[in-house]
Amino acid sequence: PLELAKSDGEAFVGKALELLIAFQPPETIPAALPQRAAGAKTIQYNGTATNCYAVIISGGYDTNNNHIRYWGDSAFLYSTLTKKYGYTDDHIYALISDGTNPAVDRSDFSNSPTDLDGDGDVDTDYPATYANITNVFKLLKGILHSNDQLLVFTTDHGMNTDGGTMLDSELNLWNHGILRDDQLKAITTNLPCTVMFVMEQCYSGGFVDDLSKTNSLIATA
Repeated sequence: PLELAKSDGEAFVGKALELLIAFQPPETIPAALPQRAAGAKTIQYNGTATNCYAVIISGGYDTNNNHIRYWGDSAFLYSTLTKKYGYTDDHIYALISDGTNPAVDRSDFSNSPTDLDGDGDVDTDYPATYANITNVFKLLKGILHSNDQLLVFTTDHGMNTDGGTMLDSELNLWNHGILRDDQLKAITTNLPCTVMFVMEQCYSGGFVDDLSKTNSLIATA
């Protein structure tokens, strides 16, 4: 365990994240895969790992509310993408709480590690702010092609937007920022490839009506 000093002088004992064991490919492949129902819509993909991109957003809101599990989920996904599916580091954009700032930014009085997959490299790119998220998607619009695919993962606190309906939701970002469902729709609408949204924050189901479109998938809490 790690012993960290609290601001009031008392000791706080936490645990470091264990290194992930390398993924092992299955020994056998099923002879027959489940069949889709007749008439079901499908998204075809014939690219390789070099065509795969991802954006990981973990806002945290502020130090008191940035629970360690948000970083843990983000690091697990990053490790899965790089170690199992072959995504390259430069194809994954990680926006984690306060970015690479070494200051304490988590509710357990620790700093979010910038190495997300245990290889010793800095994987976190930017603080999770609306401006940075917008800039990342602007960058991707100039990079992505029709045969690419993009995974967008979000975690943090979420809530209904004040004055809206149950379908109006927002994601908390760093430093008390927010990302509304209509804002995320606006910055992802013109992407030229398949986009898969995976959202685990509360009230993320409110994003479904904004993000549902041709050639996209969305899974929410």
